Amino acid sequence: DNRQPLWEAAEVEIGQQQWDRAKPLLKRLTTLDPDFRYGDAYMAYGRTLFQLKEHKAAVAHLRQHLQHWSRPDAYLMLAEIAIANRDLQAARTHIETMIEQVESAPAFHFRKYQPCLKKGQTLLKTLPA
Repeated sequence: DNRQPLWEAAEVEIGQQQWDRAKPLLKRLTTLDPDFRYGDAYMAYGRTLFQLKEHKAAVAHLRQHLQHWSRPDAYLMLAEIAIANRDLQAARTHIETMIEQVESAPAFHFRKYQPCLKKGQTLLKTLPA
């Protein structure tokens, strides 16, 4: 089973912001096991696509991710891509969905995702009404 070594190698590359080197490791890992570490590897692959500005692929991947796991950072990335594409209504929808989910989450998750909540609230304020 080579999933854990793949994950560890990808984490090193991500830690060094070597997104182009992390991408094939994460792609292979998510192909082997999309649920690895409760979706963390799948989410890391989406973040890698986002960082590489492969927005079309990132959107498709993040949407797929959100069908299985609710992750506030995925909603934020989708919102940032929507803003870059000047789709402000979609950005607003992603941010509002994320805020609603975080605010209604159990206390542990609410605390864990405070940075996402604050970033989302700040981003929302920058969008025209």
